[in-house]
Formats: sequence, C-alpha cells, structure tokens
Amino acid sequence: MNTKFKLPDFIDIQRTSFLTFLEKGIVEEIEHLSPIQSQNGNIKLVFYPHLIKFKNPKPLPKEAILQSKTFSAALYVPAQLFVYNPITKIHLKSAIKNVFFGEIPFMTDRGTFIINGSPRVLVNQIVRSPGIYYKMQFDKENNKTFVGSIISNRGSWLRLEMDKEGFIYARMDKIRKIPIFILLYALGLTEKQVFTSIRYPQALNKSLMELVEESGVNTMDQKRALFKLHYILRPDRPPTAQSARQLLESRFMDPERYDLGKIGRTRINKKLKILGNPKRTTLGPEDILAAVDYLVNLKQGIGEIDDIDDLKNRRVRTAGELLQNQVRIGLSRLTRIVKEKLEKEGTKNRTEAKHLSPKRFINPKPLIGSLREFFGSSQLSQYMDETNPLAEITHKRRLSSLGPGGLSKDRAGLAVREIHPSHYGRICPIETPKVEMLD
Repeated sequence: MNTKFKLPDFIDIQRTSFLTFLEKGIVEEIEHLSPIQSQNGNIKLVFYPHLIKFKNPKPLPKEAILQSKTFSAALYVPAQLFVYNPITKIHLKSAIKNVFFGEIPFMTDRGTFIINGSPRVLVNQIVRSPGIYYKMQFDKENNKTFVGSIISNRGSWLRLEMDKEGFIYARMDKIRKIPIFILLYALGLTEKQVFTSIRYPQALNKSLMELVEESGVNTMDQKRALFKLHYILRPDRPPTAQSARQLLESRFMDPERYDLGKIGRTRINKKLKILGNPKRTTLGPEDILAAVDYLVNLKQGIGEIDDIDDLKNRRVRTAGELLQNQVRIGLSRLTRIVKEKLEKEGTKNRTEAKHLSPKRFINPKPLIGSLREFFGSSQLSQYMDETNPLAEITHKRRLSSLGPGGLSKDRAGLAVREIHPSHYGRICPIETPKVEMLD
C-alpha cells in the first residue's frame, strides 16, 4: 500500500510572519505616520503607503556572507509636499516622488537574516495577551484580596486593587495609589452614574467616605478630580485644567500612546460582558467602571479569577511583529525630525513649486538605526545555532519569555518557570521558554 506523506514546513511561522510584515506591517506604520504637518498647518508632507517599493536585495545571501555584508533591500515611499501661503493665498504642491526611507533586512528562504555576514534568527516571543486579568492574593496578614490588571499592547498598565478593608484603588505603572473615585470622577462620571452601574454599590461606600474625609468636600466635580489626579501623578509640576486633562487622555485615550489592539478589546468586552466598540482600541470610562464592578463582584463570590500562565492567556509575537515594532520606533523618531524641518520651512514664503521636494525632509538614519540596534543588541536577535540542521530548525521554532515587553530573568518568579499543564502537547517541555530563562 503506497501512502504519501507530506513533510510539514517547520519554519513556515518565520516566513509567513515576515511576509505579513512586508505586505501589511510597513503599510500600517506609514499610514499612522501620514500626514506630517507644521503646527500652523501651512505645510504638510503626505505619504502614499500602498505604493511603496522595494529595490532588489543586494548582495545576495551567499555573497553577503562572503563579503560580511547585510542582506537587505532599499525601501522607497512615494511622498508629496503641500504648502499654503497665507499672505498670497496660494496653494502649492510638489510632484509625487519616491523617497528613500532606509534599508530593511530581508529574510532568506531558510528563515534567517544575514546581518554583517552572520546568519541571525529572530526568536518568537511568548507574552501575556492584552486584556484584563483578575487574581486573588494574600497580604502580609494573610487576608484575601483581589487585583485586576488591564494589560495593553502599548502604553501604561492600569491595576485596580481592593484591600482587606474594602477600599478600592487604581495604580498606573506602579506609581502611588489613586482612590478609585478620583479616577472615575476625572473620567467624567458622576456619583449617581457610578452607584447605578454597580451590582453591589454598598461596597464603594468606604472608598467614597475616605475621599470625603481626605478632601473635606462632600461633592467632587470633574475639574477638582483632574487637579487631584495631576497632583498624585505629577507632584513636581503645577497643574492647569488643560494639562490635567491632557495627562489623563494621553495615558489611556490617545491611540498614538495607548493601544489594546483588536485582541485586547475583544477580550475585555468578553470578560466584562460589555458592548464596547470593537474598533476602539483605547480605554473609556465605561471600561474602567465595568472593571471595578467585576472586582467588587469577586469579593461577593461572583465571577472567576484568571490563570495568567495558561496558554489561552498568552500569545506569540513572531519575527514580523517584532520588526514592525522597531519600524514604529524608527518612524516616530523620523516624525520629530521632519516636524522640526517643516517648522523651519514654514517661515519661508514659497511662491514656486519647483523649490519644493519631499526628499529634503526625509532622513533615513532613524529607521536604519532602529533596525540596526534591534538586530545588534536585542535579546531576541541571536546568532543562529549551526551545530547541525536539527539544532537550526529547533532554534527557529523556539519560544522565549524574555525580551522587550516580556519577563526578565531576575524578576521571573517560580510560577512562571514551571511547566504549566496547558503546555503539554503544545510546547516541548525540553525546549520550553521556562528552561531558556534558567540558562
């Protein structure tokens, strides 16, 4: 009996992720970048990310190894400059030109990158999936307490804590505790809205009484709450109404600085049973209020705590996503440089379009520097294990808990080092990320 057996592609995860990065990742990041304009809006630079081009990579992989060079391709992005002269009321625009953005290292068909003549592998990173997680813990006096953590793809962490007395606090990036009512009032919620939205409103009475005693005010409006929040987060700076509002909005409501991602938004909606907009990847007042309600319900025995080490609460960041993050960093640096140049150019009165050229404003160094830094010094960029072909495949399929956005060897506790039951049949207990952390 003849049976045909098709050998699976063991490094498909590497190649597929890099292809997704080239087709979608770079386009997404340039879309976020465009347009860049001066403060008065008189001059702006517009990019057309769907028309990007790559030159053929030179030198070829074998030549790159022999010549100790990097196997990469030049990235060109079409750009156009628009200028408005408020004195002459003339609108000018330049021709669309392909602008050199930098060299992007390319992956070979073996799933590796050739950097300065050496084959390197980008190890897949296993991290906590964005969303909201609740856990039970015991304080120094062995009292049971509950904590809820909202984890994002990018931006600040927010923790909601309930102590043994029943007081509820919020904590941003491990800074001082913020009484929960100060945060809720600062978000624009009223006392009536809070108490009518929570299943057990009596559980918040202690937190409200503490705020009244501390502030000496029976009713606190949004403006007072914002000033109080600013004082807690930035005690060294005098607050203004605008700076206090901007501080809160930049932490959780600015898509440029805070991003839950589609996965994070879906998980939060599912866990808290809310109908949040699936396209909105920032936090809103209703999300934080629902998170407080779930925390209070846990104290009453309603709801479930999460096992953060379970594979269903983890996700893999592949090579393409890691590179996309570096491109984002490089382009954010480029944005600052372009804005400075646009401000200088905006002071000049241009009357002819021939003086305008997008190439004058784009410097490829930030993007090249960001990628070179990542490939040269990141924990996830490693020299390929060339002991034998099996070691090579194993290295390309390895998972690591380390790296930016992950754990560090010094801080990783015992729980995360053990093999979790959900790993069996999915992650090899020999080549597991926990073993890698113990090296």
